[in-house]
Order: sequence, then C-alpha cells, then structure tokens
Amino acid sequence: MPLASAAGVVLGAIIAAVVSFLTARYNQERQRILFETTLSHEQRRFFNERFSTASSQLGNEQAAVRLAGVHAMAGLADDWEEQRQTCIEVLCAYLRIPYAPKPDTDTPLFGRLEWQQNREVRRTIVRVIRSHLTEEASISWQGHSFDFSGGLFDGVDLSGISVLSGTQLTFRGAIFYSGALDCRRIRLDGGGVSFAGCRIGNGTKTAFSHSQFIDGVLDFSRMECHSRLNFEGVKLSQCVIDFRNARFETCEVTFVEAELLGGEIDFSHSKVPNARFRFHRVMLAGAALSFDGVSFSYVELQFHRLEFLSGLITFRCAQLDDGRAVFSGGFIGGRIDFGSAEFAGADVLFMGDSCVGTEVDMRTSFMKGGKFTRERVKPGVRSYGQEEFQGRPPRFQFDGPTTGILLPEGFNKAP
Repeated sequence: MPLASAAGVVLGAIIAAVVSFLTARYNQERQRILFETTLSHEQRRFFNERFSTASSQLGNEQAAVRLAGVHAMAGLADDWEEQRQTCIEVLCAYLRIPYAPKPDTDTPLFGRLEWQQNREVRRTIVRVIRSHLTEEASISWQGHSFDFSGGLFDGVDLSGISVLSGTQLTFRGAIFYSGALDCRRIRLDGGGVSFAGCRIGNGTKTAFSHSQFIDGVLDFSRMECHSRLNFEGVKLSQCVIDFRNARFETCEVTFVEAELLGGEIDFSHSKVPNARFRFHRVMLAGAALSFDGVSFSYVELQFHRLEFLSGLITFRCAQLDDGRAVFSGGFIGGRIDFGSAEFAGADVLFMGDSCVGTEVDMRTSFMKGGKFTRERVKPGVRSYGQEEFQGRPPRFQFDGPTTGILLPEGFNKAP
C-alpha cells in the first residue's frame, strides 16, 4: 500500500476515535446533567413537601403538633440552606402573631392551660433560634435576619449568642411585659440588634451583663423603659449603643465594672423623668458617652469611682431639673462638656480628686432665671447657686481640687 494511503487510513482512524470519545463524553455529561437536574428537582420537591407539612403543623390547634412543627421547620432550615431564610421567617412570624398576656387566676382552667401551651411553643422557637446562634451550634444560622418586630413577649432568652457580620436581630416595636429579657454574655461583632421603639414594662428584668460589644450597633432608640437595664461587666470596643430619643421612667440603667474602650453610648435627646443612671467602677478610655439634649427630671446620675483615662462625656444642651449628678474617682484625662446645659434645682458634685486631670467645661452652661453667686455651705465645700430663682436653686460642690473646671463668666470660684 502506498505510504500516503496508509497515513490517510491511520488519520481517519484517529479522527473516528476522537469523535467517538467526544461523543461518549458528551453523552456522559448529558446524563450527569440530567441526573443532577432530576435529583435537584426531587430534592426541591421533597423540601417543599417538608415545608408544607411543617407549616401545617405550626398552624394546628394542638400544642403538641405545633411543637413538632417547630422542630420540623428548624430541621428543614438546617438541611435546606438555599431557603434557610424562608424557614427562619416562618418561625419568627409565629412569634409576631398577636399573643394574649398571662390570664388572671380567675380565668377558667382551660383558658390558662391553653395560654401555657402556647407560651411553651413560643419559648421553644426562641430556644431553637438561640441554639443556632451560639458558638457551639453544629449548624450555624449566622448571616441571616430574625424579625420579631411588634411581638408581645413574657420572656426571651438569648444568653450566650453571637451576632456576627450579616446577622440582624430586630425587636422593633416589641413589648416586653414580664419575665426576663436575658441577653447576658452575648457577643456583638459586626451584626446588629435592634430594640428600637420597643417597650420594656416594669415586670421585665433586662440584662446584657458580661457581654462583648466589639463592632456593630445595639439600637434602643425611641424605646420606652420602666424597668432596670443591667450592663454590668460589659466590654465596649467599636460598637455603638444607641439610646437616642428614648424614654426612661421609673427605671435604672446600670453600668458597673464595665470597660468602655471605644465606640459610643448615646442617650441624646432622651426623656428621663424619675430614673437613675449608675456608672460605678467603670473604665472609660476612648469611648464617647453622650447625654446631649437629654431632659432630666428627678434623676440621679452616679459616676462613682470612675477611671476616666480619655474620651468624652457630654451634656450639651441638657436640662437637669431637681436631681443630682455625682462624679468621683480617678479622672486622669478626657473631657466633660456641659456646653449650653441648663440647671434648675439640680446638684452637681465633684468629689475627691475627680477633676485633677480632666477638663470640665461649664463655660456656656447657665442657671435658669438668675445670677451666679458664691455661697459657703460648710467648711471645705464650695457651693455655687443663684439669686432670684423660683424654688430651690441648683448647687455645685467641689470637694477637692478644682483644677481643670472651667466655669461660666461671673461664676466666682472660692479660693
């Protein structure tokens, strides 16, 4: 056979083999795609059936069936990552359903049992969500949104959860009327938690003690509080705690043994009738604490044993009526600004060495309705009041060095 003919035969055989191989690969790929499409379709159908079943269970009249629906929906959220947010929204929606407060003791037994059963379903939902937001969660629900807006709660346990980047917990407009709002030892690092516009009744114990606020926003703006807010032992880095335009009435806000190393706590433009703020044994180093524009009435502000290294505390344009603010501790740096603050019947006391290294600027503050005069109250105590004031005049006491205190013009400092 001629050499050229042999080469042609070999080349044709090679081409045929390549075509056959490519055809086989194509058919194999088609089969794989078809199989995956079919599997995906079957999985989706299976998940949809599970979703429908769990949703039906959540709407059942029997509490035991609803409890089964809670766990079924949570299990589906674990397995169906593509629609995890949808499953979470269903669980959160159950908690937003109108919920009757605890019945009175004279309510028939059946009514009380029905309420207790419904409460157990609701608390189970909260426990399930909490378990998926802790560091020990086998399947994490971080990066999702949890909307409890407008819900009525008689206790919420979120202790020990982490709120990381992309995670948002929202209790906007919710009402906490009893029980405990337990947010102890939470870790806020890049996410957000909102209680904006919520109402915390006097039967609710609220605790954020020993939590770490590293980055993100904890929003209490426009809230109404009639209970105690406990922030004992918290650590604040670059986070913002927002209390703007809130109302604190017959309540107590406590920061004891806290470390405020950065970020901001903002109470500006809040209404504070008859409340107490306690900042005891707090380290303030680089953080900003704002009471700008706050209206204080019958309020006690306690800054006891404060370790003030740097940072800023402001009372700009605040109104202090019939209450007192006490500053004591080691004030090494930083600044306290009372710019344009108005004092009417309030006591401001600086005790011990509270103003040795900190600038306290009161140059633009003013007393309501009179002039500044110096009045000796007792030996060792300097008091500054005013004449022609209706009612008890405001009083300032400096029990110790007054270095760094900048007073208004005409405000005669005792020798």
